[in-house]
Amino acid sequence: MADVAPTITDLAASWLRPAHLLALGVYYFLWSILDTIFVERSPLALVDIQKLRNKSFSRLWLDYGLFAPGALISWEIADKLADVGLGADLPEPIPSLLQSVSGMVLDIGPGSGTQVHNFKNCKDTTVYGAEPEIALHGTLHRNIEKDGLGGKYHILTCGAEKESLVPACAKEGLLQQGIGSGVFDYIVCLRVLCGVTNAQDTVDGLYRLLKPGGVLIIGEHVKNPWPHRGGWFIPRALQKVYMLLGWSFYIGGCTLDRDTEQILLRAPGSSEAWEKVDLDTQNAWGSMPRLLGYLVKKR
Repeated sequence: MADVAPTITDLAASWLRPAHLLALGVYYFLWSILDTIFVERSPLALVDIQKLRNKSFSRLWLDYGLFAPGALISWEIADKLADVGLGADLPEPIPSLLQSVSGMVLDIGPGSGTQVHNFKNCKDTTVYGAEPEIALHGTLHRNIEKDGLGGKYHILTCGAEKESLVPACAKEGLLQQGIGSGVFDYIVCLRVLCGVTNAQDTVDGLYRLLKPGGVLIIGEHVKNPWPHRGGWFIPRALQKVYMLLGWSFYIGGCTLDRDTEQILLRAPGSSEAWEKVDLDTQNAWGSMPRLLGYLVKKR
């Protein structure tokens, strides 16, 4: 799908979107420090920087997972910055893909559950949501119940990395037949692969959990493709600037310029691992281009 030519306002909003999120990340991190010292009265807890970062990002997600226009900016600007909502709906084909799943589904990093509504009309479906941040589980559970998915959507306290995910699946009784023939009919990755520590190893692990003919649904922000496929130099340079300013530190370990498409195509170490690949890069002129679509595991 070809990108519609952006306006000047589109470009400005896209290039500055990470700056807005980064500013929020810094704000929530400082707030978490003050909260730990003066409210929780646990200054020694500041020694655990990773725990502090997790706490900060969880608060940011809970407040901006369903971005409310006008929260910190005007309605006019909010219209252009709608994608700043960390859990904002992704464009087609993602909603249609999610609403068509069936069988065993693994939802990687559902966060507070802003996307679970897409599963509510799916028939003969059992969904397992792998969410490592316990602070998000309460809101996630409420969204599951609100969308009528109680008993159909189960929360796993784990991340996407195989060291965490495989034991959690085993504990849930999902690996009784082993991993050899796969476990899940669908695996969903929406805005999560940017934040895993070892992306290639993680994707390889997810590939092995897919059944032959299983579908991996992808909705990720990725590296600006400049100098290839219509990418732009300025947003590519801005990605590097934002990373140097601490993007990963403040935004949940996210890597703003990860080449996720190439990582997916290399899983698991072979270019012939996928029977079908249907991926499209949208907004290649922006600082947060979107990689949308799906891959089907070779039978």
